Amino acid sequence: MQPRVYDDMGVVERQLEELKSECKADDDVVVSRVSRGETIETIEEMSPNYLETLVEFMLTQHDTEIMSACAYHPAATQKAPTLDAKISGSAVVQDEVGHANLGYRVLSDLGFDKEALMYERDPKEWRNMRVFDEPFENFAEFACGVGFYDRAGTIQIGDIEENCSFGPWRRYERKVVAEEGFHKRLGDMWFKRLGSGTPEQQQALQDAVDKMFPKAIAFLGHPENEGKAIQQIREYSLRKGTNHEHRQEWLRQVYETFDSLEVDIPIGYDESEDEYDVTFDMDWKGVYSEWKESPGPVDHIQTVQGVA
Repeated sequence: MQPRVYDDMGVVERQLEELKSECKADDDVVVSRVSRGETIETIEEMSPNYLETLVEFMLTQHDTEIMSACAYHPAATQKAPTLDAKISGSAVVQDEVGHANLGYRVLSDLGFDKEALMYERDPKEWRNMRVFDEPFENFAEFACGVGFYDRAGTIQIGDIEENCSFGPWRRYERKVVAEEGFHKRLGDMWFKRLGSGTPEQQQALQDAVDKMFPKAIAFLGHPENEGKAIQQIREYSLRKGTNHEHRQEWLRQVYETFDSLEVDIPIGYDESEDEYDVTFDMDWKGVYSEWKESPGPVDHIQTVQGVA
């Protein structure tokens, strides 16, 4: 029998196909186990579909972590308004790189080539959320990054830490949740500093909110029409909450944070339904089109791979 040829596949797809042969479990058995609250610890306990869903989900999170470090760095350090802001911003960037490394290490324990994941993937092979494809322009945008995006990450990663069926990932997320919580609180602190500061500071924050709030809503995913990927993630108990549930918690926290500030935030609250929603029409077709057409975070990846 001739060996399979993987030359036309990307780095992730090639390694994934090779590792599927090590999966020994039937898919129905895996779904039954995780639905009872059991954890999966080794690749032998997985089905090929479980492995593929897990890998895609993990790469989306951890590619996003390292791209966020690249996006945050200039605004968090070079454009920080105070020494304490620069120190805190540097800590955020370091945390994000560390979070990515944790995920890639777990993938390497499953059999993936970590060096190839980092240094051989084409930009289109990276799974990061597109909100981090470009650097942030100023410190107010960095504050929105940690106050909006990392808040969403805290909610989503907290779900993984509480409910994920893959044991190695679930256990190390405790550290990540704690550090992302620090990022969120840093964003809240700067929301209050800028939002109650000079007219120029308030305007800088307002401009950042206007630009980045819709991107944060896209980060959280469509609240009603979850894609096939999220459905599979939940079927395999890699996370529990729906997009709608995560979004409601995020909107509640942001609404309460900005309630006392002289900054407009496009969130409405329906007391009779105890529901939050955005006060503008989200162009989901445009979001998906933009993501599909994006060449990927080319500049960030060149920095990571040392070719910039």
